[in-house]
Amino acid sequence: MYPSCASCLETSVSLLYYCVGCCEGDGLEPEQFRKMFIGGLSATTTDEALKEFYSQWGELVDCIVMRDPATKRSRGFGFVSFSKQSEASFLTLEIQIFLQVDAAMAARPHVIDGKTVDPKRAVPRDQSARSEANVSSKRLYVSGVREEHTEQMFEDYFSQF
Repeated sequence: MYPSCASCLETSVSLLYYCVGCCEGDGLEPEQFRKMFIGGLSATTTDEALKEFYSQWGELVDCIVMRDPATKRSRGFGFVSFSKQSEASFLTLEIQIFLQVDAAMAARPHVIDGKTVDPKRAVPRDQSARSEANVSSKRLYVSGVREEHTEQMFEDYFSQF
C-alpha cells in the first residue's frame, strides 16, 4: 500500500512505513510515486536521450523534455515515469515502484549529453509550495541518544535504508 495522504508520506522514514488507514487520504495517485523531475537538462537533450538514460532503472511509460510552446526550445527540465510492471513478483507493486525511483536517485550524479542533471522525485504543483517538498538532504536528526550508543551502532542500523 502506498502512502495515501500527504501527512503519512511526509512522515515516512522508509518503505516500511506507510499509510495504514490513519487518515481519509487526499487522493494522491500512484503515478506521483513513480515520476521523477529531471532539472538542468542541456538545450539539446531530446526525449529519446532522456528515455535511453533512465530506462536502465526500469521500464518507462512516459518521458518528456518540456519545451516552450511558441519556440519549441527546451525549458531545461523534463519528467520520466516508471511503469507499474516489474518482474520481481515477490515484492509488492508499491515497493517495486519506490525501488525504481530510489535506485535511479542513488546512482547520482547523472550526466546526460555531457551535462550533470538534477533528478528529484516529482512533486505535484499544489504540494511544491511547501518547504518540505523540495528537501534533498541526506541528513537525519536523531534525538534521545545515550552515551552507550556508538557511531557504529547507528551505521549498522541505518545502513539497511
